[in-house]
Amino acid sequence: MSAKFWKFFLHFSGVATLLGPLPSMISPVSGTLLTLKLDISSVNGLAPVIGHWGIMIVGIGVLIFLSASQKEIRKTTLLYAIAEKVYMVSGGVYTLITLPEVGMNFIPVIISDTIQIIGFTLYFAFEKRRQQKHKSRLVVAQ
Repeated sequence: MSAKFWKFFLHFSGVATLLGPLPSMISPVSGTLLTLKLDISSVNGLAPVIGHWGIMIVGIGVLIFLSASQKEIRKTTLLYAIAEKVYMVSGGVYTLITLPEVGMNFIPVIISDTIQIIGFTLYFAFEKRRQQKHKSRLVVAQ
């Protein structure tokens, strides 16, 4: 796959990642109600935790977006994003199994994050293959 494709995929993934939790970052109670249909207004002290979660995921989205054009941050950003997204997908699937009425709200996140996990993993596989081809060409050229 071409460098142009990966730039597009990383830009798209970055925007998708940062838009999801943006409402929860701006207004934890209203944002969580809007995006996940969860009313946290009666749980004292949860709003700062949700707001913190929101800003962290928005930050990861920004880093994924930036990694499309800044290769020096791409590897660490994508490795961290894979770990975060595996955790989110696992939690979403667990919630879907144990509390289906709540877990249904996580289906878009599960789908989006799974696609990104697969895409980021394929990026590393294609990048390794590209480097091996480049290395073998250097050996042949000598």
